[in-house]
Amino acid sequence: MVSSAVSDLDADLARIDADLREPARDPAGLALHAGRLYQRAALTGSSTDLLKAEALVERALAVALERSDLYLLKANLDFAFHRLADVRADLEASPALRASPDGRALAADLAFQEGRFPDARRGYEETLIADRAWEHLCRLAHLEGVLGETARADALYEEAGEALTAKEMRAFAWVEIQRGLLHLKRGRLDRARAHYARAEAAYTGYWIVDDHMAELLAAEGDVEGALRAYRALARRVDRPEMWQTLGELCTFAGIDDEAELALTRARDAYLASVGRGEVRYYHHLADFLADVRPDPEQAVIFAAKDLELRENPWTLTALAWALHRAGRSVEGATLARKALESDVVDAHLFHRAGTILAAAGFRDRAVELLARARDWNPRLGAFHVHR
Repeated sequence: MVSSAVSDLDADLARIDADLREPARDPAGLALHAGRLYQRAALTGSSTDLLKAEALVERALAVALERSDLYLLKANLDFAFHRLADVRADLEASPALRASPDGRALAADLAFQEGRFPDARRGYEETLIADRAWEHLCRLAHLEGVLGETARADALYEEAGEALTAKEMRAFAWVEIQRGLLHLKRGRLDRARAHYARAEAAYTGYWIVDDHMAELLAAEGDVEGALRAYRALARRVDRPEMWQTLGELCTFAGIDDEAELALTRARDAYLASVGRGEVRYYHHLADFLADVRPDPEQAVIFAAKDLELRENPWTLTALAWALHRAGRSVEGATLARKALESDVVDAHLFHRAGTILAAAGFRDRAVELLARARDWNPRLGAFHVHR
């Protein structure tokens, strides 16, 4: 007998689509439709839904009297497209949003993206004094994880999960994925799997859960299982980063023809985004052109563009790596050292910085960094997704 069970995600999409079928007759209706499209994009991963939501927000802003909620939605959309200057402008345009807990959290998010971690921590902590909501707890948890405070981060994520109600199971699944990621980055695959399984059980059909579970399968050595999962995900979600992951996994498995098709599709989508004037895939292109389809000089160009948008340890390391791949390791070493001045604890960052410094002739420091990378994540060489 064929099961007729509908996934949690499909049920939520059906409810959203029912709301969207109702005409938007006034500013409140436009705002509601924009919010629902933003929710739909979060469920599907669809850039098309994000763009539709953005267009509706602009229409609603032109006629609405109360705009703080609209500017909050616009700021979230601008973050999704990596338009940080626009996020700052959104906050400036709405004093009510800027003074609210959500506005303070967004300002702290900007500080995080710009590598100003003490400012980000202060902003998150002040936000939590005003509103100890699950999403604000997760923001601080993410920062703690980035700074190597894994136990503190996990405790905050746990508190966030406990703050959620039975009606918020998608959010609970997302929190469990973040907890699993903390352990995956330390090479603790069993503990990552336990959290991913809780996410899977909490909210069925969620592509983000499937994505992380597929990455875990590859890290565990189940390449065939990971390939099946990523083939389905790439068709279902149709994002260039998903096609890149599938292509890299096919390359890893020696399936060259399929890898070529998937990687070409990823590259073309990245470049089409840039051609439309978007900036969201600069980071992906820098990585892609440095290692996947090597064109190091182009990788340097896109890494530099990304660094111009937001200077943080990851964008510094990306440009350092692109320079190294272009045969300019001494230049890359200067940027790698700058990235290491932060308090970020990240095995991949340490490994790349160590490799660059070794090529630039700084052997002792390189040996130290490579050892630190292995200590932080003994399974560093396992397959992982470039996020």
